[in-house]
Amino acid sequence: MKPQVQPILVLSLILLILGLNSCSSTKEPLSSETWAQMENVVNSKNFRFDALLAEPIGGSRVSRIDLTGYNAFMKFQGDDLQMELPYFGQRQVAQMGGGSQGIRFEGTATDVRTARNEKNNHYNLDFRVRSQSESFQCNLRVYSGMRSVLTVNSNQRNSIRYEGQIKPLD
Repeated sequence: MKPQVQPILVLSLILLILGLNSCSSTKEPLSSETWAQMENVVNSKNFRFDALLAEPIGGSRVSRIDLTGYNAFMKFQGDDLQMELPYFGQRQVAQMGGGSQGIRFEGTATDVRTARNEKNNHYNLDFRVRSQSESFQCNLRVYSGMRSVLTVNSNQRNSIRYEGQIKPLD
């Protein structure tokens, strides 16, 4: 008497194998034109990042927040930086004086570093900014099509990530 194969078991095994194969997907390397475009915009330090989504990182139950209707941006012009970003998340240090709850900064970026990440197909721009009472460590990742992710870490708040687009300034 032959043992009978369970169709559900066979189907589950096939789905498991297909799922494991899709996890090891290979990323196509970016073309030299795409790398050149990203590198030129980032290294010019003359661009604007427009945030379309915000995502608090850790400590918050809120996930992705649509920023339609906000004028949420970061503008780089040389080492001069301007940020007007809404903040959603937890503060670790209470703010006195009832000031703005968003991330607002106008001044000079320091410790500016750029790096090409060929393994993950993006270009990194790391920098620091400091206001009178708060310091921020920022990372901007630029992907093909100028899709970008800005992560902002603060000494007074939980981290937050913004997704959007960058475009060169004229």
